[in-house]
Amino acid sequence: MKRYTLFLVHLFVCVFFLLPLEAQAQQIYKKRNGIIIVKKDSLLRALSAFTGLPEGGTWYANAVNAYQEAMGNNIQVYSMIIPISSAFYWPENYYQVTNNSQRATLDTMFANMNKKVKKIDVWEIMKQHKEEAIYARTDHHWLPLAAYYAAQMFANVAKVPFRNLMAYDENIIRRFNRKVLQSGVLSEAKASMRFSKPLSKVERRKKAIVRNQRRAEKAQKMRLGIR
Repeated sequence: MKRYTLFLVHLFVCVFFLLPLEAQAQQIYKKRNGIIIVKKDSLLRALSAFTGLPEGGTWYANAVNAYQEAMGNNIQVYSMIIPISSAFYWPENYYQVTNNSQRATLDTMFANMNKKVKKIDVWEIMKQHKEEAIYARTDHHWLPLAAYYAAQMFANVAKVPFRNLMAYDENIIRRFNRKVLQSGVLSEAKASMRFSKPLSKVERRKKAIVRNQRRAEKAQKMRLGIR
């Protein structure tokens, strides 16, 4: 009997705040749209507060449990919850805005999941590598290197082969856009795409007449009290 895998990934949703910041000494600056800009040495990073509450994690756990129940015993469900960047880079002792605990919400999610669901907790491995380029510095999303570490965690839990990062060759592709254009890939892709033919002036005029007639009929029915 074949056994399949369902893999669920959840990214914490965050809300941006308008922050009245004056903490130049803390190297925290105010920026438009409520994103705080934190400076560490010469590195700038944009962060947004996590506003979720621990009890709010139950809805996700219930959804995962529903998947596991629906799939039965022939499909293994895995769940990975990805913290947003403020979990690891939010300034210590900074309380002008509330940055709720992602760890507490994550614990609630895992605690309420069916025991059949295999949980993949990437918190510690993200924390271990936070000095590396694992999160974007302009928003809360992670970068490919973080995804690699998370995939490594998944492979360990799922007991599937996984190549070490050192097994890959590092290559720097310079002038990437130019190389893509020169390769002819884009022109081939455009040639294979199908575009709808633009409407002529006559066709557009006909459609406009039909729309106006329908609006007039609708207005007349409303005046007469007809639905």
